[in-house]
Amino acid sequence: MQWSQIKTLFIVCFFLLDCFLIFQYVTNTSEPGVLQRTTKAWEQQQIDIEGDLPSVEEKSYIRATPHLFTDEEEKELNEPDNQSVTVANGDTLRMMFNEPLELNLEEDQPTPNFDNLKNYFFMNENTEYVYWGWNEKHNALLFFQTFEGTPIYFNESATVVVHLNEENNAVELTQTMLENVESAGDQQPLISPESALETLWLKSDLLDGDVVNEVSLGYYNGTTDKNGEKIFFPTWKIAINDDGRYFVHSVDNARITINEDEFLEEALQKYNDYFKTTGWSEYFDD
Repeated sequence: MQWSQIKTLFIVCFFLLDCFLIFQYVTNTSEPGVLQRTTKAWEQQQIDIEGDLPSVEEKSYIRATPHLFTDEEEKELNEPDNQSVTVANGDTLRMMFNEPLELNLEEDQPTPNFDNLKNYFFMNENTEYVYWGWNEKHNALLFFQTFEGTPIYFNESATVVVHLNEENNAVELTQTMLENVESAGDQQPLISPESALETLWLKSDLLDGDVVNEVSLGYYNGTTDKNGEKIFFPTWKIAINDDGRYFVHSVDNARITINEDEFLEEALQKYNDYFKTTGWSEYFDD
């Protein structure tokens, strides 16, 4: 065999070998391979889960419209002696207590009793609010409206913010409310709670050795159409290490970033803008 033929044969062999190695590299580093490796690693994590995980497999989106408070409702709420009520923008109610409302709050209380405070909330039939937490930065209590017992998280049209004084008693509250809340469309298959936990692990929000205190279902903001109707999608809320609370889209399996301080700051600024023009400026710092 001539040397030129041998050289050509070597070139062809090396070319075929390069093609094979490139194929192997692409195959092993493609997305399915990465997911397979991370899933295997996830299964080896030592995560302590307190209690049983929810077994909800399907849930529909919901839709609703902001409630517009009427003059009659405002007048009715103004009748008791210990409060003064006004409405701004049609959908935002502010109640000032003439005397601070004692709440007997303690920082280490897991579930304070707010029955007395909730008596001052404006309620329609089937309307309920659930306690979210005490934001110490703004010294405010935050409540979220529910639909069939399921919270609607961090929506400016479905919250009660209760402002506290230095003694941690209520001095005012601001309320918004949704109405005509109903299911929107067919039931959607949900990702499992385990898949939501894995999503947080992939984002380094959940680490080896962490404790998952609670996994529960709620709703979070979707879209708003031109008529003002809001759409909300099912969302897993996951509490970790008695501290962090995280959210994962229950249909799309996407991590949702929510900042409680930013939500409250935006809400308080909006209330400030509303009520400075309706005779309430004395309650705000310039």
